[in-house]
Amino acid sequence: MNVYSSVKRFIFPMPLSYHSQRGSALVVAIFVIVVTGLLVATLSRLVTTSSDSVVVEVYGTRAYTAAQSGLQQGMYELFPLNQPMANCAAVTGTPVDLSGIPSLANCSVTLSCQAFDYTADDTHYRIEALGQCEAGGQTTERLLAMEARTIE
Repeated sequence: MNVYSSVKRFIFPMPLSYHSQRGSALVVAIFVIVVTGLLVATLSRLVTTSSDSVVVEVYGTRAYTAAQSGLQQGMYELFPLNQPMANCAAVTGTPVDLSGIPSLANCSVTLSCQAFDYTADDTHYRIEALGQCEAGGQTTERLLAMEARTIE
């Protein structure tokens, strides 16, 4: 017996034949199916999370736009063109009609106003607009504020 045959017998104790390798393709196929299934499940979850983020971002932008429209309406109510200046009561509770804007469907705006008298001739106003948009059971809000002052 030579060295080669003893090493071969040590490394390959059983003779290699087609009969001894039966069933290995089944194990490989099951392994590939399981790994592929796990990859599909992970990618599916990733796509779902990504689409949820896009929905929140879109409705956040709509809520921001609604709040910005509310601020503009509030400034118009407080400082009307070619008319005497109003007070905060004209702004707080003023309904902002967004029904004519299709991209702001299911959105609403709540306005509030505060006046701060610093001097007898100097009044500062702070207008806050809370824009809210609803989609399904989810509500997205954005709060914007604008400050203005009068100098008489």
